[in-house]
Amino acid sequence: MVEVPTLLTIDDEEAVRRSIRVFFEDSGFEVQEAGDGRTGLEIFREKKPGVVLVDLRMPGMSGLEVIQALSAESPETPVITLSGTGMIGDAIEAIRRGAWDYVTKPILDMAELEHVVNMALERARLRRESRQYNEHLEQEVARRSKELHELNERLKTIVRSTRAVTGSGSVDETARQLLVELAANVGANGGSFYLVEDSRLVLKHALDPAHAEIALVLPLPLNSVLGRALAEKVPILIRDVAAEDSIKPSGWASYRDGSLLAFPLLDHQSQAIGVAALHNKGNPPFTEQDREVGAVLASYAIEAIRASRASETLSESEEKYRDLVENINDAIYVVDDHGTVTYVSPAVEKVLGYPPQEIMGRHFRDFFPSREWPRLDEAFQNLLHGKVAQGEYLVVNKAGEPTWARTSSRPAVREGRVIGFQGTLTDISATKIAERSLAERVHELAVLNDLGREMGNDLSMDSAVGTALKHAQQSLDPDVLMLFLRQEEDLILKGFAAKNGCHRSDSVPMHRVGDCLCGLAVAEAKAVFSTDIHLDPRCTMAECRAMGFKSFAAVPLESGSETIGILGMASSDNRCFEDQASFLDAFGHTVAIGLKNAILYEKAQEDALELQTRLTQIQKAEQEREGLTAQLQQAQKMEAIGTLAGGIAHDFNNILTPIIMGAELALMTTPEENRAHPLLERVISAGMRAKDLVQQILTFSRQSDLERKPLRLIPTLKETLKLARAAIPSTIEIRQDIVAKEDLILANPTQVHQVVMNLVTNAAHAMREEGGILEIELREEHLDESNLGGLPELVPGHFVVLTVRDTGRGMDRRTMEQIFDPFFTTKERGEGTGLGLSIVHGIIRSYNGAIRVESRLGEGTRFDIFIPVERTLEAVKKEEHKPIPRGTERILLVDDEPMIVEIHSHMLRALGYQVTSRLNVLDALQTFRNDPHGFDLVITDMTMPHMTGDKLAAEILRIRPGVPVILCTGFSERVSKEMADELGIRALVTKPVGIADIAGKIRDVLGRA
Repeated sequence: MVEVPTLLTIDDEEAVRRSIRVFFEDSGFEVQEAGDGRTGLEIFREKKPGVVLVDLRMPGMSGLEVIQALSAESPETPVITLSGTGMIGDAIEAIRRGAWDYVTKPILDMAELEHVVNMALERARLRRESRQYNEHLEQEVARRSKELHELNERLKTIVRSTRAVTGSGSVDETARQLLVELAANVGANGGSFYLVEDSRLVLKHALDPAHAEIALVLPLPLNSVLGRALAEKVPILIRDVAAEDSIKPSGWASYRDGSLLAFPLLDHQSQAIGVAALHNKGNPPFTEQDREVGAVLASYAIEAIRASRASETLSESEEKYRDLVENINDAIYVVDDHGTVTYVSPAVEKVLGYPPQEIMGRHFRDFFPSREWPRLDEAFQNLLHGKVAQGEYLVVNKAGEPTWARTSSRPAVREGRVIGFQGTLTDISATKIAERSLAERVHELAVLNDLGREMGNDLSMDSAVGTALKHAQQSLDPDVLMLFLRQEEDLILKGFAAKNGCHRSDSVPMHRVGDCLCGLAVAEAKAVFSTDIHLDPRCTMAECRAMGFKSFAAVPLESGSETIGILGMASSDNRCFEDQASFLDAFGHTVAIGLKNAILYEKAQEDALELQTRLTQIQKAEQEREGLTAQLQQAQKMEAIGTLAGGIAHDFNNILTPIIMGAELALMTTPEENRAHPLLERVISAGMRAKDLVQQILTFSRQSDLERKPLRLIPTLKETLKLARAAIPSTIEIRQDIVAKEDLILANPTQVHQVVMNLVTNAAHAMREEGGILEIELREEHLDESNLGGLPELVPGHFVVLTVRDTGRGMDRRTMEQIFDPFFTTKERGEGTGLGLSIVHGIIRSYNGAIRVESRLGEGTRFDIFIPVERTLEAVKKEEHKPIPRGTERILLVDDEPMIVEIHSHMLRALGYQVTSRLNVLDALQTFRNDPHGFDLVITDMTMPHMTGDKLAAEILRIRPGVPVILCTGFSERVSKEMADELGIRALVTKPVGIADIAGKIRDVLGRA
């Protein structure tokens, strides 16, 4: 089973620990991690990881303290330091405290860290194996030496044999010698010796080779001599094979007798490692003494074989270790306590250029520059005091050149005394070069990042050019900087900078694409460098050479595939700008992006201005469209309301007609002193009010002219408030203060009703959530030039003022400025159209009035409505009662409502007329056809089944032209007074109609007949 390598990361940065864990788990490691030193030590003691990564800078217990503790507890566990400080002193101190290696953060390439970890694990494994193997050999040799000593005492008779066996070098030689000595000690002439190898018994030596098999496959049959010996694991003596039923004879004809000996060779775990068999005793048969002597020799043979195998294994291990030492990249060295190098591996030649023999015998300081000696002496003293030492040093190679190397040394201890130190020398010159290159690259990236960020903060062209020149001066330090932008084939100077003002921008000549160094860089789309423009034939402009500088670089500013300009820089010395070519390319690309953004920004500003103009036009058109749409929707809604109102008016007027006329008929026959007389008057008055209400409905639906007439405001206001009360929540208290004495105005009742309802419902809406107080005031106020402030639309005069005040949420100034705009609303979708206050404002302005609004958030709102008082109008007097005109003419009455026909017939007969009534229009037409001159007047309803009143009138007039016709209608938008005149209809009467009105209309029509 392959052992999974374990790794412990001790670092307070979660991101670092997570990155290391993910990478090394993918590489097959078992990873433990800790966020601080103390937790890391606890995990180390519990988990015993194979390698530990320690960050130097951690809160609490520092990385150096952790390294020292780990080194003290487990010197053989590799500890690798992680540090982001980049300070050599940190690395030296970490190695001094016991770290095996040092890796800087940030870790840009995890493969490098993995290589360091694997190398540390390999070094630890080699050290551990070497120590364990040496200890094992020492223990084994000691134990076996003791056993051999005891055996030598007991077996003095076989000293010669044991000496012969122990003198053997290899396992095969030991096996051969052992078989020979066994045979000599027991007097056998034949035999064989087998060892177990790969599940087989392999013949190592035979005294009579023709008899023995080269290899026998395990397990052997139990009825064979060797199989029995291996199974029973004890020496076997068989005096006569033929007489032994459990043993199958081999059938070999060369046996001189039938006795034999077999000795199993068992290891310390009683496992068979081989077997020896003897036969053909010279003085047969074999005896027990032969078995005992053979058993002793066989037992010794086992140890001899083990020793031979151990020796071979050790030789192989030494050879392997030697190969490893001689072939690894790190040089291995051994130095005595005087500082003299006593051994160094061949790899040192790769590091220092010296072969090992030129180093051994010299002091180790000879290969370091003198400035490193103080550190080396300190490390040497620490090693002599039993401490480990690690560090990075400048070393001097054979060519006398300085290079970087890392040393990792441990004290060499013998019998409790430090006799020197040993360690490894690693060439880290490539790493140092990479670190220096990385530091330069990090600095360059920081410069580019700052440049890009600053150019992105201000997208104006002047700022972009200035920022580019500033960063170029700071990071590149030329004597002169110039920035050109391309305009078709010309290069236009946009920016110039020079050290100490030693050059002037007006001395920079105009360039064109392809001309001189700058133009060439644009044409070829690549940087152009020159160490001396005076000797460079590409510099074709004398003005450039006259500017006084020597070296020059022209860096193209490329945005995508387009070269938008050139960044030129010059120096008065022979500086080689080309050494920074890669950075200049990146710098130019970053500047190009910033300049391109500035160009696009300027274009975007122009486009934005144009777009803003177009959007304003579109927005205005959209507002106009929305206004027209809303007006259309409102018109459609009002049309629908009008249709509904017309139907209601027709039916309601038909109902009112018999009520009013019946009450009037009853009143005509009721004396004034009768108690019913005033009641009948009230019925008539109520009917007339109902008639006015129907007219208001028609007016509201805009199917009736909005006629203005003298109007007492107080009754209309009170009636509207009664109607509004039902729609206002009970949480809102209504307070009225109506004190005006002069309330006569010229207005339309329906419009006044609409104004009051709108203001009241808006106020109630503002208080619907928490309730409040709604105050209604009506007062008089005289305004002259001195107190017209804030109401410029008014002229001095006497006004009635309607005030509506609420305690709702109020409005801010911005909302107040928009409340009279059409379609503006603060209500949720579906709760308002935004037309209410706009209509109110229009109505009041049409009355030559004005509206004043006061409001504060959280305090409520107040509306003051100013309407001029009409003092020039005469008071409306009650009309004098005139006698109702009568007559005796013949009248044809047509209506589809039986009640109306009945009451009209009764009324007309009461006035002296002769009445013929018909409920069906077709019957009426036939009656008239039968006797066209039998009627002096036709009175017909407008809306009837089968034929409308206007068509009936047309038919009657066709039959008898000139016959007087009165057309009655509850409501009709089909017939106007003008249309009636065109048809020849003498009068158009709107239901309900009173007796006096219809009587007067009849006499008027008949008088004109």
